[in-house]
This record gives sequence, structure tokens and C-alpha cells, in this order.
Amino acid sequence: MRMTRTASPELYPEKHQDTHPPGVPDWVPIYPGARAAVDVSNQFPEREEGSFHFATAAGVDKVAAFYRSALPSAGLKLTGDVAGQVNEGMGRILTAGDGKGRSVTLAIGERQTTVSYEARK
Repeated sequence: MRMTRTASPELYPEKHQDTHPPGVPDWVPIYPGARAAVDVSNQFPEREEGSFHFATAAGVDKVAAFYRSALPSAGLKLTGDVAGQVNEGMGRILTAGDGKGRSVTLAIGERQTTVSYEARK
């Protein structure tokens, strides 16, 4: 197992803006202009999984609209889209998968979005 952690985006925004954070697969969409940082990235013989978070000035609806479009473009079908409590406020939970072992779950909050992903090898 390999586990990767990176610095906080608030400390080093220039290293994270508009790029895929280290360890995040290219098939996972990143919100444009987001300052993303990896929370955890694991590589197992049978799968890879991880999560990252980002802060953006865009509202919940705008971030959700981006992912409703970007997930299908990445070959993932939206399987869930509900309003709910995210962190300390209201937000949206989106889930998507390709039916072949790749999946993404997003917790889109007012101040931060967390993206979790998994892919079977």
C-alpha cells in the first residue's frame, strides 16, 4: 500500500491551482480554479482510492452544475444528487460511477468540497 499526503492548499495555493493534485487519477474531474489538496491517496493491488478537498468562491449550485456536466464527460453516470447537511451548512451530495469499478462521491459545501474516489484495477 502506498499512501500520499500533500500540503494544505491555503499554505501553497500556487502549487495546487488548476492542476490535478498528486496521486489523484486523471479521470477524476477537478473544479476549474480550485485550490485542491489531497487528504489521502492509497494504492492497493486490487484498487486505488482516495479523497481531496478544495475551496472555491463559487457557490454550491455552481460547483454542482460543473460536476453534473464533468462526471458524464469522464465516463461516469450520475447515480445520486441530493440536498443535505455538508459540514456546517447546506450543500449537495453527488455520487457517480461507471459500472466497471470507478466511482466518485462529492460533498459540496458552502466553504469546501470534498471529493472521494475509488477505482478497481
